[in-house]
Amino acid sequence: MNLDYPRRLSVLGAIFVLGMVPVLGRLFTIQIADAERWQARACASRRPDRVLTVPRGVIRDARGRALAEDGECFDLVLKSAAWLARLHRCGTCGREVFYRLDTAESKRRCTRCRRRVMIEDGRDLRPIARLLGLAPHDLLQRIEERADRLEERVLHALGDLEGGKRSAYREFLGRDYGWRPVTLMHDVPYEAAREVELHRDRNPALSIVESSRRRFPGGAEFAHLLGRPPDGGGRGSRLEGFLDPLLRGEPGYVWHARDDSEEVVRLVEPVAGVDVHLTIDSDDQRLAMAAIGGGQGALVVVHAETGAVLALASAPSYDPERYADTLRAWPADTKNRDESPLFDRSFASLLVPGSIVKPFTAVAALAAGFAEPSRVIHCARNLVYRGRVIPDRLRCHTSHGDMNLHDAIAQSCNIYFETLLAEMLDRQGYPRFLEVGRAFGLGRATGLEMEAHRRIERLSFAFDGARTADLIGAAIGQGRMLLTPAQVARAYAGLATGRLPALHVVARAGHRPTAPRTEEVGLPAALLEPIREGLRDVARPGGTAARFGLSRWGIACKTGTAQKRTDRIIYNSWMAGFLPAQQGRPPIAFAMVILDTTEGGGDECGPRIARFLQQFYGESQG
Repeated sequence: MNLDYPRRLSVLGAIFVLGMVPVLGRLFTIQIADAERWQARACASRRPDRVLTVPRGVIRDARGRALAEDGECFDLVLKSAAWLARLHRCGTCGREVFYRLDTAESKRRCTRCRRRVMIEDGRDLRPIARLLGLAPHDLLQRIEERADRLEERVLHALGDLEGGKRSAYREFLGRDYGWRPVTLMHDVPYEAAREVELHRDRNPALSIVESSRRRFPGGAEFAHLLGRPPDGGGRGSRLEGFLDPLLRGEPGYVWHARDDSEEVVRLVEPVAGVDVHLTIDSDDQRLAMAAIGGGQGALVVVHAETGAVLALASAPSYDPERYADTLRAWPADTKNRDESPLFDRSFASLLVPGSIVKPFTAVAALAAGFAEPSRVIHCARNLVYRGRVIPDRLRCHTSHGDMNLHDAIAQSCNIYFETLLAEMLDRQGYPRFLEVGRAFGLGRATGLEMEAHRRIERLSFAFDGARTADLIGAAIGQGRMLLTPAQVARAYAGLATGRLPALHVVARAGHRPTAPRTEEVGLPAALLEPIREGLRDVARPGGTAARFGLSRWGIACKTGTAQKRTDRIIYNSWMAGFLPAQQGRPPIAFAMVILDTTEGGGDECGPRIARFLQQFYGESQG
């Protein structure tokens, strides 16, 4: 057997040499033959020594005023171990000992030499509490709550350990967790931060962490429009989410390496975020919010020719600087979602539109040849279809008698438009009604940039499988029809100009302006003009909005009252229309809705629109 050892060693040596051949070949390739490529790959794959961050781009209004920007902020942090105890060094043996300030004097002894250790509390919370706007005992309570969590974390981490291991590990965890900073307050005033940093001797457990945080000078008026920037890698919302690739920029990097005994610094320059300018003026947005008042509703005002949004207001709103507090008060699963300030009502809420749809029913009937402006239909309040009376919810609010198209629009006669659509339904003309509705953008995306970051259910204009009453009810905006205020404002812009604009709120991103986009509605001006004239008479004597002095601006408008509940009188009150260019202002189209009211569209929205237009055109309040 001993004679086989040399042979075995030879075989093992041969196997080792054959195994090393590919390894040596690979090393030769990496180090000599293709060294530059592998060195470049190594530099690209290693983590940078330093990241150069850049501020997020600023979102500004039409006049250049900041609505969202990065700002410096100070967070007040606490180190629990430093608060609960002082680190003392024994004067005899040099051992470091932790003792709580409330430790009995008889127990304040070094664990090694048993010499007594003196503990003094020189902390004073009164100056910092005053600058924070808190009572000293309130600040003390907040600190004690954070500090007490240290013991909870230590006990949780110890688990089922017992004996000496538990004691040793407990001391280690107390030091580890105790010196990790815990945030006490976010965004403290500069004066308070300065007090903490200048007087560390008073409160050695407190310190300041400086960081950058997104600020929203636009306030609650722009909260729904701007949304939130991405947080922790998640997707942001509204404009902050949609424009994130432009706003965030690109961070820079610094690598340090050695090449032939020389230190090489590789730098990738950061690219700053792009500033974005909106089409909305802050003053106009505040006027729109004031017009809505303290209730629930929305007001959308757009440039009738270009689709530039001049106001996009939704109420109630919230303070974006206190978003977390609002989110706690109004969780996503709340039963009172309709009242939640987090829910946008201007372009994301699908609502029953009511009578503001009647002009488009008339356009469809004229285009399909089912009506003429001079045609007279008798209104006896109830609709009779195929020899039977349609349910009460489709009846008129009064008996109008004989009505032509012009009077039916001005006085908002339900029976007139329901009769037209019932005839179209019987004579296979209903698809034409759907085509005209879509041509004016009903049931279609408006083009707003924020729509890319939301999902609207039932965004359709098809009424598949609907009952006869719902199909006919679409003539007056009832039944299964659901629209957003932004869609309605866009539709009236198309009615005013004959071209349907794509709505947009971004005027320019950096140096790139947003080009207006429009499309033909496919209807001649001669067909639309009788509808426009009827809408102008809504604000004249005899019309449903005659009492509010709107006619002096040459307004063409339509009121609407959509019944929301059948058990009691609750409405969604609407007003929509358009105005010509005047007093330095462009031609505009608008849509307003006030939710959960007991008044009709004219009585509820008419005075609000009058106040808004008076201020919008800079007229005196006298």
